[in-house]
Amino acid sequence: MDPRFPLHPAECGNFKRGDGRCSFGANCRFLHSELTDGLKGLLFPEHQAVQFRSREEKHIAQDELIIPEESWVRHLKGVFVTFGAGATIASVAMPWDSSAARIYNLPRVSQASSISAYLDRQLSTQIPESDIYVLPSSRSSVRNRQFEVDVTMNDPNSAQELVKVIDSDPTCKLRAECVIPRQHRAARFNEISRNKVCCSWHKPTRTFTLTFADESTAWMVHDEFFHGRSVIFHCRVLSRRPEPSEEEDDASKWTVQISRVPELATERDFEAVLGMTDPQVVIKRGPATYDCSLENAIDEIIKRLLHFGPLDAAATTSSDSQSRRYKLTVRFVDSRHAADAVRELKGSRLPFDSNGMLTVQQLSTVRTRIPDHVYAAAAQDLDALYAAWKKDFFVSTIISRPHNRFRKIRFEGQVHDNVVAAYAAFESIVAGELLKEDGGTLWSASFATNGWGYNRMRLLEKQLGVLVLCDRRQRTLRMLGPRESFGAARYEIAKLCSLDPRCEFSIGLDPAEAGALPWLLAGGYRYIRDTVGWDKVALDVASQPRRLVISGSERDLQVAQTHWNSRHRADAAAAVAPQQEGASGGPLQNECTLCGFKPEYCPIQTHCRHIYCGACFEAMCLSCAGTPARTPAVRCYGDGGRCKQILTLPAMQERLSSSALERVFERMFTTFLSANSDQYRYCPTSGCEQVYRVRAALPDGAEPPSEFEFNCPQCLVAICSRCHVSHDTIHCPLLEQAEELEDY
Repeated sequence: MDPRFPLHPAECGNFKRGDGRCSFGANCRFLHSELTDGLKGLLFPEHQAVQFRSREEKHIAQDELIIPEESWVRHLKGVFVTFGAGATIASVAMPWDSSAARIYNLPRVSQASSISAYLDRQLSTQIPESDIYVLPSSRSSVRNRQFEVDVTMNDPNSAQELVKVIDSDPTCKLRAECVIPRQHRAARFNEISRNKVCCSWHKPTRTFTLTFADESTAWMVHDEFFHGRSVIFHCRVLSRRPEPSEEEDDASKWTVQISRVPELATERDFEAVLGMTDPQVVIKRGPATYDCSLENAIDEIIKRLLHFGPLDAAATTSSDSQSRRYKLTVRFVDSRHAADAVRELKGSRLPFDSNGMLTVQQLSTVRTRIPDHVYAAAAQDLDALYAAWKKDFFVSTIISRPHNRFRKIRFEGQVHDNVVAAYAAFESIVAGELLKEDGGTLWSASFATNGWGYNRMRLLEKQLGVLVLCDRRQRTLRMLGPRESFGAARYEIAKLCSLDPRCEFSIGLDPAEAGALPWLLAGGYRYIRDTVGWDKVALDVASQPRRLVISGSERDLQVAQTHWNSRHRADAAAAVAPQQEGASGGPLQNECTLCGFKPEYCPIQTHCRHIYCGACFEAMCLSCAGTPARTPAVRCYGDGGRCKQILTLPAMQERLSSSALERVFERMFTTFLSANSDQYRYCPTSGCEQVYRVRAALPDGAEPPSEFEFNCPQCLVAICSRCHVSHDTIHCPLLEQAEELEDY
């Protein structure tokens, strides 16, 4: 192929499908994605993506890796649950109970009270201040001195009526649209969201005309730019084949047109790149393809996006000087609006450039958080998996530096199924390989406590360079680390299990006995361990019901049972009297408050200055979440169970993995439902877990409702929320009378 043949403006399909390889190489007539910053450039931006085990990990912007937790909302069992301090249930919102509207063009005021008064004056609509949320000011709203607010109303139709009132008033300068209520915007780890949209468009470019005195020089310069050996501002440009000059007085001269040159380039930049000072070389700078600043371009694109639905306040832009494209990433409140925007705007003309095209892509995003030592142990497998993602899946990964023993990881890509597959593969790796033998799981009674077998297994970890995740509640072992060490580690652990002479027993704590756990935390647990053996007893507070685990002989079980049964006697109470921290039998400095051993890996310290190992802290949170109470809360077990300080949600988030935090929330809500069955019930249909609100019984003589108050959105069965059965639309007392007549 003639290398002087002009480059075709379309992208090379072979290059895109071949992972950066094209059989024609530099002679290909089509543009490669590295020139046009196509799909790969969008999903793998060099200034953001951080590979697994990268030696030059970069700081990631906070909004890229953490989920906004302004209200700590979770979507559980078909309803929206707002959590407060200690993971307490602050509110339960039914999807069909409320509605919300976003109001634009409000005058610049500083308080919700002023907005409430303004709406009352302008629209004769009284809205409580607590139901008005002032959105963070965007760039355009600050410039125009206007505010935007979300108004939530406790009625499914009020928001729509408010929008109609605003739209029908020609004198009203406000604009409104219905949105999802804030308490319904559930944000959680380990869940894929599709609210994000990435828009990209070409930066303005110029065309330069270079005039040379002879043909050979023109061809030499053309070849330099055509093959990419010469670039402008680190960007490869498009060079057309030399042609004779069209000027009559320059008929002997040759011209080369260089297009797609960055807008800021000047004649001096070409002189510097070519290293030419020949006065016979004439360089002419053409006009820019469009004249619009980045700020105005973003405003124009956001106006188009707002036609499809409201946006979250957060928006990120990228304008790397080495990139050919501007990028704008926004989040829609509703993922359906994101899909509509992509469908309608993809490939549309730019409002500020009639020749430019707008690229719009809907992104699937999932965030997770894992302990740093688990991430380090799985590094080898994750390296290989990342290479596969980059080659085949087009899924970007952003990994934060370790903070408080954890790493936050974000997966993002345009193809939803690829993101799902990549995240599932990641979860499978960090979960570890389940250790089995003869069809059953490998387990030893010593692993249930810090016995001989458990300590020996930890020594094997250091010798073989592996990590064994010991789940004492599930009685399983999972291994991570170099694959070449798995065989030896599995063999040694199996040998430990066969050599362990101990048996595993448990003493259950009666949930109805409120004083059992306080007695153990106040010193009873350590008293039993001192008697039976420190490596033979463990306290399992995460299981329901809670239990004492005995790893030893039947005699050890009898001794522990004897002390447990005598816990109400005066002598036993005196033996376990409250002790000072660090006294005989109490936890020493840097020892776990619950298990009394030195925490493995990095210790966790609460704001009340109590130390826990990672497993015990998670067990404590799960234990509090499963405690039967009207309003359960996660409290510290420090100081022999007397601390009882409620842990804040940010403190829990910093000290728990994302999966553990979600388990705490789910268990807390389940416990709350069990303790408040007079307010909330599960749908009575078998297998359906939809929750609904219980209605008070109708007084005698009251008119029956015209329709059911609860139609289950999961199983589509109409249920009476008063008597909790399906009986058409017959009034409950009338139904009872009809049944009595049938019996008669």
